[in-house]
Amino acid sequence: MTQLALRAFVSTALSLLFALILPLLAQAKEAPHGLAWNRTGLPAVFPLQVMTREGQDYFLTLLDAETDQPAVGAHIDGGRFFKLLVPPGTYRLRFDALRADAPPSESFSLRDPLTFEIRGTRKKSGHLVDISGIGLLEARAAEIRPQVICQVLEQDFEPRFPLVTFDAAGMPLPYQPRDWANYPSLNTRSYFCD
Repeated sequence: MTQLALRAFVSTALSLLFALILPLLAQAKEAPHGLAWNRTGLPAVFPLQVMTREGQDYFLTLLDAETDQPAVGAHIDGGRFFKLLVPPGTYRLRFDALRADAPPSESFSLRDPLTFEIRGTRKKSGHLVDISGIGLLEARAAEIRPQVICQVLEQDFEPRFPLVTFDAAGMPLPYQPRDWANYPSLNTRSYFCD
């Protein structure tokens, strides 16, 4: 191979390699919708739902209300359903606009901290934050409503699976007696409540 042919081959190979890698690098810069990190070390069990409008992309940071240290971070794609489970505690919510052309006024913090805690013996207390009106010509403050998950302990007296079982091809298998060794059993059922 001549020197000129070798240079052309290397140049073409590098161009092809760049053409294949460049889209992957662009995708890596785009953060996925949802939880980015949890630095508290505590289990995330309390509901936080944020409502946004299309194009209102934010990075949400929950700051510990006492120490002002970042506790939880998440990416929000504007207009998509966003629900996050957060650890117990009291946090300030800071929303940082993700668009490069966003003015500094699009980044903001909620005025009052939000508390995520157990109320009573069976209620997980969280919040729904609606910021879809912020940034419009007639901007309004964020609407914050409680969002509570209740838990009920239920007792199962019989197995929940059907009497007829099927094989991989979808054909019914011969009748087999139920295994009653673990019944009655206790299960927890969760539902949204007041």
